[in-house]
Amino acid sequence: MRSFIAATIAAAASATLMNSEDYAFIKFVADYGKTYSTVEEFNFRKANFLAADAQIKAFQSTTQTVGHNFFSDWSAAEFKKVLGYRAENKIASNSTFVPPKTNAAAVDWRSKGAVTGVKDQKACGSCWSFSTTGALEGAHFIASGELLSLSEQQLMDCSWKFGNLSCGGGLMDSAFKYAETTPITTEAQYPYTAMFHTSC
Repeated sequence: MRSFIAATIAAAASATLMNSEDYAFIKFVADYGKTYSTVEEFNFRKANFLAADAQIKAFQSTTQTVGHNFFSDWSAAEFKKVLGYRAENKIASNSTFVPPKTNAAAVDWRSKGAVTGVKDQKACGSCWSFSTTGALEGAHFIASGELLSLSEQQLMDCSWKFGNLSCGGGLMDSAFKYAETTPITTEAQYPYTAMFHTSC
């Protein structure tokens, strides 16, 4: 199927049979191995993609860090289902963090080796756990020089008593409180499954 789509793209491009929007969508379908079962779904996904494409183009004048990804053909309602940040669990604070003044130049921690590769939360509202492990991974690297990929699944399965709800959402603050009481293991030792387990 993928080779058929690629061949279709090449033929259409050479014959200029597609407009640029059609070409961009078909290329997206091929790049991400997407399949749609009906014409209606194809058109629905294409409309979502074109809306995302318009947003991306609007940002191009201010940043070069935006682009399409696997979610570009999702609707806002579908994407909302995987957003697991639960702000209502956050405890209000009277203090405001003020970062210290510094003359240091900006640092790209990716180039320093302090950032793990891109991870995929799949269709699970576990963004809070990925945010937590990302922060802990960076802090551990700065402190030790060692980059570890830490387990989001452990946070999902084991931090319920701190108010987190696995794929049902959570809060980084609560996950950090759990991490203060329990060592976080590595992704390799406790792999991500995008579902709740009762192993803790």
